[in-house]
Amino acid sequence: MEVSDEQSPNPINQKETSGVMEIDHIFAMIHPSDRVLQTLMDLGLVVSYRRKHEGQGTANACFCFENLYLELLWIEDPVQTSSGSSRGLGLLDREKGSHSSLSPFGIAWRQGSRTSPDEFPAWVYRPSFLPENGIAVASESSLPGQPLMFESPSSFSPIDRCESERGAIQSKQGMRAVSSITISLPETAQPSDTLRHIAMQSTPSISIVSGQFHAIQLSFSKDQGVEQRSLTIAYRSNQPKVLVHAKNQVFGRKTEHTDVGIGTVGTSPIGLDRG
Repeated sequence: MEVSDEQSPNPINQKETSGVMEIDHIFAMIHPSDRVLQTLMDLGLVVSYRRKHEGQGTANACFCFENLYLELLWIEDPVQTSSGSSRGLGLLDREKGSHSSLSPFGIAWRQGSRTSPDEFPAWVYRPSFLPENGIAVASESSLPGQPLMFESPSSFSPIDRCESERGAIQSKQGMRAVSSITISLPETAQPSDTLRHIAMQSTPSISIVSGQFHAIQLSFSKDQGVEQRSLTIAYRSNQPKVLVHAKNQVFGRKTEHTDVGIGTVGTSPIGLDRG
């Protein structure tokens, strides 16, 4: 989806930092009828908070880990979602999951963790529920297969935010802090320059693999006495599925808990030079 000039006329000014892009959160588009939210709660995770985005027509449920959070995002008012600058996010298409050319996922970096406004092209999104100066949205988010790549209005990790703002931090053993992220793109899509740049600069580290369908995997830091865990959300069909498995297993295989077995999500790495 192209971003019109009307939607993206503003330069982006950001302070210089250490050159590392801190990932603030990952979102996955779902439909309220999907079982993803219930499955995560069945796994022992707790919803940290829920919010509605007036003017964007969406609502969410968020799971805060120590260093980032996972957001489940769904559409409540398609008219708002397809109106004004919200249209440039492509959320209606992203909700279609595997039936869309756009990824159902989003990646947000923390405010101020981009070293230069010239690192990649972006436009400024200014919905009413965000700070007046808006947030940066990577222009290449509209290219086929790409997740929505954007700036978070927050500068702090969940564990450094006040509890009244972010709610509970996950306490389930083996699923407290995210150590790495793996993004699986369909074989028909290649990572954009912006996605490659984010992956090379990110913390936690991001790997991009080529697979059969859209999927994202969060791997967690190892807890003492608990085998390292990973959580995968995959869109093999229009409805996303959730899997939890051990870190050393093949991506998406031999799950300990799953709505449906979906086989290997993605195993062919796409080369990235992280310097």
